[in-house]
Amino acid sequence: MKLSARILAMAMALVAMSAVAATGDELLRFDRNNFDTWTYTRNDVKLNNENILAKKINIFTNGAGVAYTLVSPEIDLSGIGQLDIVLDAYCSTAGAGYDLRRNSPTFELLDGEGGVVASQFLLYTKELTHHVDTLAFALPSGIEKVRLRVACHDADANNALAVFSIIVTEGVGSQPITYERGDINLDGSVNAGDVSALYGIILGSDTGDTANADLNDDGSVNAGDISTLYAIILGN
Repeated sequence: MKLSARILAMAMALVAMSAVAATGDELLRFDRNNFDTWTYTRNDVKLNNENILAKKINIFTNGAGVAYTLVSPEIDLSGIGQLDIVLDAYCSTAGAGYDLRRNSPTFELLDGEGGVVASQFLLYTKELTHHVDTLAFALPSGIEKVRLRVACHDADANNALAVFSIIVTEGVGSQPITYERGDINLDGSVNAGDVSALYGIILGSDTGDTANADLNDDGSVNAGDISTLYAIILGN
């Protein structure tokens, strides 16, 4: 059976074992299921489930100097001294001798007039295609209702940053998530959806973010992992 492009994209995007979740009260979230209240400032690319999965929500500045950014709805930060921001994103030119600083994102807090009242730069230090990083954003006093903007001011179309998910919590640190073995699509259970995701990885020849799919621990994702996944589902 031919897998749809959506399943292939989902399989490639959802198998990161290094995902991180913050432990404080969640204030804001962006992902394939939570995007309706966010704004992507590039008019020719729709902000939707399919484009998030296909890594098309790219943050960069075009040749005319127009910045394509991702902006959150308004949030109330009254009484909060720090944010923990977990960003899951993809670098389009990792491994090609690119400048890490250009791919690195800036998080900006905007007031009601769109002015920047605080900002924090997340400098990438490793040449990776897929980044999952946590930023501790210390807030100056007096911050109340703001919007969060994610930008890559120095990136161009050749080294844009594709945003997959953002989790913002009240700043009390973060800790790794432990996923159940066989949960390829990271939906919290092991079922037929994981079989589809695993087939998608194999048929799509994706070798980037497949750690959770190597179920038999042989160092690669192949037909042997399909057999192992069926055994997990059947309880063998």
